[in-house]
Amino acid sequence: MFAGCDKQCLRFVAMIGFAAILIYVSLIRWGLPYATAPDRVQTFAVDELLPLGALAEMHNTFVVSKPDRSYGYPWWHYFVLASWQAPYVVYLKLTHQMETSSTVFPFGLKDPVGNLEALTLFGRFLSVLMGAGVVIAAYFFARTLWDHQTGTLAACLTMISYPQVYYSRLGNVDVPLVFWSGIGLIFFAKILREGLTTSRAAWLGIFAGIAMATKDQGLVIFLPLGAILLIKRFHASPSGEYQLRPLVYGFLAAVVSYFVTTGMV
Repeated sequence: MFAGCDKQCLRFVAMIGFAAILIYVSLIRWGLPYATAPDRVQTFAVDELLPLGALAEMHNTFVVSKPDRSYGYPWWHYFVLASWQAPYVVYLKLTHQMETSSTVFPFGLKDPVGNLEALTLFGRFLSVLMGAGVVIAAYFFARTLWDHQTGTLAACLTMISYPQVYYSRLGNVDVPLVFWSGIGLIFFAKILREGLTTSRAAWLGIFAGIAMATKDQGLVIFLPLGAILLIKRFHASPSGEYQLRPLVYGFLAAVVSYFVTTGMV
């Protein structure tokens, strides 16, 4: 992804990423839970997985299997978010702030108000970082297809767009979907610009699978891209020959990636 990016380019990428983090992290405390009772555990944000949604899903997956449970979203971001929160849970255990794991309020926490607020902030910071990653992905996508100036414009417009600012400080799956999709789109841009190869097709397939395993709408992004790559004129191949093998590997990479990251395995 960083191929062809010199030191000046890397400094610019670091600068726009840091600027995005400063914008998004300043809003991170909006709607935090004040968990003084069981009905005050949720945040103000609609469909946010924080503070306990991801951890509860991992409990349902690895501890007590509940086959009748209903996912709000595909499995992958539950796993990513729970893994991100895990060090704080370990800290609570080691400092005896969490007596025992429990599925009912106050969940074994000695200070549910402070602990659930911290869990929420911890999880939301992951969205901040992924939001900054979306901005960087927008830069590389436009830079690959056009030039540095176009990449800069794309990054700046992405950084300050209302949905991006809103969701980059919350624990919803929208920014993670765009983050994984953005990385996949960079490889798609490389295919259009530099030609179809097995490696590029496989990486595109991997991130397509991860995006769809984060939120179902990822299919709407990558299904048309796959259809486009079936057309020879978009392969950008110097030989001009129709290349079937990279397409097969890309499709298989997407299927395997999806099966793994949705927890089917």
